[in-house]
Amino acid sequence: MEPASCPLLRAPLDIRLNIYDYFLPDHGQFHVCLEQDKVVLAPCVNPDPKDKSPASQLPTDAFRNSEIPTGNERGYDKDMMTICDNDVWARRLRSTWGPHWECEEKSREQDQEGMADANAILHVCRKMHSEFLDLLVSTAVVHMTDLETIDKLNWTGPVSSLCSATSRSLLQNIVRLSITLRLPWNFFPLAKHRKEVIIQDERLAYARRIWFKLNQTLGNMNKLRRLRLWLDHGDAGTWSDVNEKKALNHLTKLACLEELNFLILLPKLHPKYETEACHFIHPGPPVPFNIHRVLRQRIHGDETVPGTFQVVESPDFPFLLDIDEYLDLPLEEVEEEERKRWAEGEDVERYVEEYIDILINGPPGAGNI
Repeated sequence: MEPASCPLLRAPLDIRLNIYDYFLPDHGQFHVCLEQDKVVLAPCVNPDPKDKSPASQLPTDAFRNSEIPTGNERGYDKDMMTICDNDVWARRLRSTWGPHWECEEKSREQDQEGMADANAILHVCRKMHSEFLDLLVSTAVVHMTDLETIDKLNWTGPVSSLCSATSRSLLQNIVRLSITLRLPWNFFPLAKHRKEVIIQDERLAYARRIWFKLNQTLGNMNKLRRLRLWLDHGDAGTWSDVNEKKALNHLTKLACLEELNFLILLPKLHPKYETEACHFIHPGPPVPFNIHRVLRQRIHGDETVPGTFQVVESPDFPFLLDIDEYLDLPLEEVEEEERKRWAEGEDVERYVEEYIDILINGPPGAGNI
């Protein structure tokens, strides 16, 4: 569409921006994906209320222990008010969008909770695309959940292409960026060092390449003032098997930028496996990053054979959350109690397993009475 043929584009810029503002999400947060030469917006269904303020520092665990998202909540269909079948539940548990799994589902819907009009504006013409996208990325929290989208921020294609304009706009104007990455377990051993290695899996090789360019990509975002990186792997095993120091070492330059509020959200560490050599532990040596530890989901989706899924429980620290008497205690108290017991030599994980087994099957020998 030619600008002269559109009445909106003949209006003054401040009026156009006020009109565009009506199409922004009320909570000021949205997901962005770059698909081929198009930018696609999706609603953020569960935005962090603290992210409304650019001055916000730490997300809080704003749940009672009995309400902490463990994975059980993904087995319920809110719209139909019914229990999901195992395939749907397992797929949700395997979502690479992590805590934004509901946002992933909404992104597939045609209306996308009001984002359809916003997406339409982006494809009216180049001028409207540029103005609307610039407004979004300069005023809202931008969520990205895949390395491919981040890689396209470094677009080097023809300057005349829409994707080039999109990438340049994102690079130049994003102020608040939230990156959520739930990567394959076998990615992290490849992220220990930057030296060239031969990787047979092309997707893993591509992911590793983007990962080590992340420092450069984000460092080129001149207006970026607040960055959140949520990181986990998609396996049911503990995060504590990951060498997080080596995996994150190349991002230390970002932590040194005075104008950037940079926070990394990592899963809580298992007291039995955490080490100063591999993990950012407290108390311990100085940490180059501002780190906030979060609970991992305790239920996972396992693909037993191609196309067949099952839901499996695989709790992580703190294991005491699986015992009723600890559900109403502050999370910090539960963690402190469990760490104390691990330090005293008790295998708390085994204790909880035996406790649950007794609840289900009764004390040993009870069936023989």
